[in-house]
Formats: sequence, C-alpha cells, structure tokens
Amino acid sequence: MRISADPKSPYWSPISMHSTVFVDGVAQKYCTLADDEQGYVERYALDGMGNLFYCGENAVMDTVRGQVDIIYPGMDFETWMCARTECAHADSCAALRTCQHEPARHHHDPVGR
Repeated sequence: MRISADPKSPYWSPISMHSTVFVDGVAQKYCTLADDEQGYVERYALDGMGNLFYCGENAVMDTVRGQVDIIYPGMDFETWMCARTECAHADSCAALRTCQHEPARHHHDPVGR
C-alpha cells in the first residue's frame, strides 16, 4: 500500500493523518509518503537532535529504505500479521529466485585430495 499525507496526491487518504509508519521497526517522524510494497518512506530530514533539518529556509526531504510497516486506526493484529506474512513470503521467494540464477560453486582442492 502507498499512502501520502499530501491531499493533492493521488495516494492521499484521510487515514494518513492517523497512521504510524515504521521502517525496520523504528517509528518515523514527519513522513509525507510511505510505500510498504516498494520499501521506502519519504520524510522530512532530521538533524542530530531530532529537529527538522533546513537548507536555508527550506526543510530538507529524505528517503529511507527498508521494511516499511504502515499501521492505521482500526487495523487489527490479524490484518497486520497477514500483510507481514505476505511480504516475508514474497521476499523469500525473490531471494530464492536470485540464488537459483547464481552459478553453482564447486569446491576446488589445490592439493589434489
């Protein structure tokens, strides 16, 4: 699911204002867009003290990649777990396909044993 906090975006939803977004288990602040299928979040960048980072008068945007979870009001545990299981299954299938395309590695014994 892709969700945006920008009312002008085609991905905007009223639940975006009440959702919590996590990347690799860490809650994200100041998100403007989150996509749990493609694994990225667009957000305002933070400085070392957790405040918005500015370049001149403009707040800087940041893209964070990883395992994205979007939790929204009314989402029960079963729905969340089903989504997580589907993502984990898709990730493991993709990894398996990658491994199957790698050439086989044969052990080479330089001593000739």
